[in-house]
Amino acid sequence: MAEFRDDLEATYRRTIAAIPGLARRLDGCDLATKVRAATGIESFFRHSCGPGWALAGDAGHFKDPVTAQGIRDALRYARELGEVAAPVVHHEAALDAAVADWERRRERECIEVYQWTDRLARGDAMTPLEVELYRRASRDPRLAGEFLDVFSRTRRPTAFLSPVRAATLVAGALARGERDRRSVLAAVREELRTALADVRERRAVPSALSAGGSSSGSRAAGGP
Repeated sequence: MAEFRDDLEATYRRTIAAIPGLARRLDGCDLATKVRAATGIESFFRHSCGPGWALAGDAGHFKDPVTAQGIRDALRYARELGEVAAPVVHHEAALDAAVADWERRRERECIEVYQWTDRLARGDAMTPLEVELYRRASRDPRLAGEFLDVFSRTRRPTAFLSPVRAATLVAGALARGERDRRSVLAAVREELRTALADVRERRAVPSALSAGGSSSGSRAAGGP
């Protein structure tokens, strides 16, 4: 962040130049605006409904822009809110029940991508396991395609990074020996810790929302 803060445009241009494929695609293009930066972004789910009201779009659920998923979810669930509310808009009890179901569905469907986005948004150095994943994906179009399926929301992050695939990445990182064994095992321990925390969080989603939550509460995770 310090490097970008000193000269946003120059660092932006150097970043593009360091990625040959991207540089070729942007050859001949001009910047349309000044380069801007955003830091201190906080991701969240908010309790998003009550008697006669609902929070659509980023007001109710926001993710760091690093995975470019926010606009998709804002549009999708705003549309779905209208679809569930329109048939019962004149029936208070039915409307409140329909909107509560909509809120629960949005959190259940978005929680995995929310967790995945939060991990990518930390801005930490890549772990040996991530390096191994990207190395393999650069040589294996099928693997790269499955990874892109996560971005297009046709494959869940946990379905992509299955226990078998994770074990393969660990074995590959250890065999390659580019990092010492201790750093690889430390990355494995951290991945397991995060995965278990994510599982607990996902399991809590339906019961927490069924209990009504808090009208002012939010569950937040900070990005860079």
